[in-house]
Amino acid sequence: MQTQRDFTLEPDDIERLANLSGPFDAHLRLVELRLGVEIANRGNVFRV
Repeated sequence: MQTQRDFTLEPDDIERLANLSGPFDAHLRLVELRLGVEIANRGNVFRV
């Protein structure tokens, strides 16, 4: 069974989101590999 969680980071600060995601979403990919999840985002809305 797969569980999906959506969350929104506030405030919608583009610089902070860029730091979190990393270049070409590299930081998000590392989290995916480490935790065995998939992360999708559009702006400040993330789906794990």
